[in-house]
Amino acid sequence: MPQLKHGTRRAEAHNVGRISFFSAVLVFVLVLVLVGLSMSSIGRINANLDQIANYPFQAVERTGSLRVLSEQASLIMTRFPFINTPDVLEDVRRQVDEIYDQMDPLLEEIADAYLGPAADLDALRAQLDLVHAAQNEMMDYAADDDRSAQEIDDYQSVHLDPLQAQLDACMDTILSASHDSFLNLWAGSTTTYRFFVTAAIFLTVVVAVSLVCYNLLISRLNRTVRQKNDLFDLLCRTVDQVFVISCPSDPTQDYISQNCRAAFCLDDRETGGDIDRILDQIRQGIRPQDLPAFLDPPESEGRNYYNSAFRYENSRTNGERHFSFQIYRASLEGADYRFTVLTDETQALEVQRQLREAVEEARKASQAKGEFLSRMSHEIRTPMNGIIGMTTVALQHVGEPEKIADCLNKISLSSKHLLVLINDVLDMSKIESGKLELRHEPFDFNAFVESVSNVIAPQAADRGVDFQVVLRGMPDEAFAGDLLRLNQVTMNLLSNALKFTPKGGSVTLRITALSHTEETMWLRFEVIDTGAGIAEENFEKIFGVFEQENDSITARYGGTGLGLSISRRFVEMMGGHISLSSRLGHGSTFTVELPLARVSGAVETVLPASLKGVRALVVDDDQDSCEYACLLLERLGCRPDHVRTAVQALDTARTAVEVGEPFRLYLVDWKMPQMDGLDLVKKLRTQPWGKDATILMVSGYDTGDLSAPAKSAGADAVAAKPLFPNTLSQLLCRLMGSPLPAEETKPADLRGRRVLLVEDNPLNMEIALELLAPSGAALEQAENGQEAVDKFTASSIGWYDAILMDVQMPVMDGYQATGRIRALDRPDAAGVVILAMTANAFSEDVQKSLAAGMDGHISKPIDMNEVIAKLSRLLDQREEARHSS
Repeated sequence: MPQLKHGTRRAEAHNVGRISFFSAVLVFVLVLVLVGLSMSSIGRINANLDQIANYPFQAVERTGSLRVLSEQASLIMTRFPFINTPDVLEDVRRQVDEIYDQMDPLLEEIADAYLGPAADLDALRAQLDLVHAAQNEMMDYAADDDRSAQEIDDYQSVHLDPLQAQLDACMDTILSASHDSFLNLWAGSTTTYRFFVTAAIFLTVVVAVSLVCYNLLISRLNRTVRQKNDLFDLLCRTVDQVFVISCPSDPTQDYISQNCRAAFCLDDRETGGDIDRILDQIRQGIRPQDLPAFLDPPESEGRNYYNSAFRYENSRTNGERHFSFQIYRASLEGADYRFTVLTDETQALEVQRQLREAVEEARKASQAKGEFLSRMSHEIRTPMNGIIGMTTVALQHVGEPEKIADCLNKISLSSKHLLVLINDVLDMSKIESGKLELRHEPFDFNAFVESVSNVIAPQAADRGVDFQVVLRGMPDEAFAGDLLRLNQVTMNLLSNALKFTPKGGSVTLRITALSHTEETMWLRFEVIDTGAGIAEENFEKIFGVFEQENDSITARYGGTGLGLSISRRFVEMMGGHISLSSRLGHGSTFTVELPLARVSGAVETVLPASLKGVRALVVDDDQDSCEYACLLLERLGCRPDHVRTAVQALDTARTAVEVGEPFRLYLVDWKMPQMDGLDLVKKLRTQPWGKDATILMVSGYDTGDLSAPAKSAGADAVAAKPLFPNTLSQLLCRLMGSPLPAEETKPADLRGRRVLLVEDNPLNMEIALELLAPSGAALEQAENGQEAVDKFTASSIGWYDAILMDVQMPVMDGYQATGRIRALDRPDAAGVVILAMTANAFSEDVQKSLAAGMDGHISKPIDMNEVIAKLSRLLDQREEARHSS
């Protein structure tokens, strides 16, 4: 029995052994299966995780970077509605091109990481090309200065925004496909994991530990995936900064963000993906004195943070760039890490610099305006003191007519000076607000030049300054444009020249005809003086608003500092340009070049038959004057020649007699070197061939002083420079043939006219009544618009010929009163002439008066000659219209 038992136990043991063996084998097989399943599952999961890390996430990150660059390009394009100058256009075009250059490597990286259809990438590239082309077309469209902000916005909405939306859709497609790829890979990992868990359920307890270990391994891998997820999310949110992670104990964990190449302008071919080579390239571009702080930052006990900055430049940065960097030290799972964050501060520093400059410019502008107000206070008080002072003096000499007349003349001069100051301020205000509008009306160019000369010549004579006007080429006698602004520019420049030219100096207005077409002629106006001159560093400053060259100029000469700024704005608005050349102590030359519209047949030059073929000799020491006079004489049919001195004139005249072609006409300048014009005329008259010739003395000086001595010397007439075709033609016809009939001009006369004067200010009413009384008109008064309507309504038909209507009045203003009168059911309501006579002087005020039904607009202070002439002309036109109908 024991044996049996023993045998039984042995058998059992054997069985147990066998069972154990088989169990061990089974367990071993199960373990092998488990190990095989584990290895297989882990391998598949690792493969899926690597694919997730290397493909979908990379595609999402690069696509996000591409979207940011696209949005940057769109944001840059928004500058055009506000500023579309050529400089801004070039800058925007450059920035957009740089952004698209940055997009090319991103597209290649997306193509490498994208697991979706290749057609999506082709569509993205094609859409990027379309958007880029559309942005270039928009830049070309916005380049036109005439484009308004609304036009540019509309263009963008129609041509660019739809393409941008399609581009976003392409990127959304790639993002969505990458997300789907991630889900598919993750689903594969999940399936493998579930299969492994299902298989592990059938394993024995022996493999439980392996399952636990396996689960621990899976948990660790999941934790790694989550860490990578968090890292990629962080990088996607901070793509404008470069991150460097280094681990001295394990260099395989070193990491640098992909955007470092763009941030530091590195070439992929030089660096590849090697972190050490990338960092080496960055170090080479850092300024040597900044390099130690970046490579070996100081360490402080208990401090795990350090920050500093460096300057960086390489062959592709297009200038020096500024970077700040922060270094963080930390320990993770027993390993020491150093995290470095680098930020490009170049643009931020540039913005700060621009802000500082803007603040400084604002400070200077505020200071300039303060100085301007101070100057204006002085400039306005000076004529006001003259007006008030001379009024007081006149009241003290009531019984002395001569003294009162002198005071009134001085009051008039001070008033005109004050009006000029006010007009300058109003003009600048209109320019700054964009309310100034240029006129385009035909005008007589000869009359314009004569009027400028007539105003400036007496002022120059009073100052002891030589003034002359020189014409070069042959300008038309009529143009179309804004005569008022052209006259204002010319007078501003000439007044400045006179102001800064000392006694004994000279001021010259030289007008040159430049290129021309059938529609336009370019003219150059040069104002040349021999004054104090201007320092070159102040050339631009004097054209600024409220600016003068320096405080000593302001103190010595006065002025508002607006004249040149207004002149420049007017010239630019008329399509021209103004420039300056000057040397201190040697005078200045202001040059204005303007296009003026030609008016065909507006002024016809009379070509008398009596001058055809007449030989003429021009004697003038100024070459430009000689050439211009010869052009005029050729236009009149003469055969001119010219010389520069009186001696040459006598020799040339004798030679002409000897060859049988004597000169019948002489144009002789007054002041010439060696022998002046008067002596030459006397010598010509002593010669047999000079007794019957016609001699015309010409001078740029006051011809009143020349008239008597010229006639005593034997001259037939005296003419002032510059000569004009019609003026010269009329004069020579009178001297050498039958005079042309003079055009009859009917003087402005209001006799027999009844005028209603509507004015609420008693002083203005008194002034108007006194000034209008000599015109012969029968005058009636009304104190406001309602009274004017009542008087007109109560009058018989045709009683009033005209109404002078103030605008701003109590009870009823001038606009309402005009509308009420025009709406009356009587035949003379539409025909009565109504003129606005108001202090409202802006162009919109003129339009408002015309829109209210008035026939014209006259701004205060009133020039009664203008009022009478305008009334007379309008009344004559109404009578002609009634007779013709």
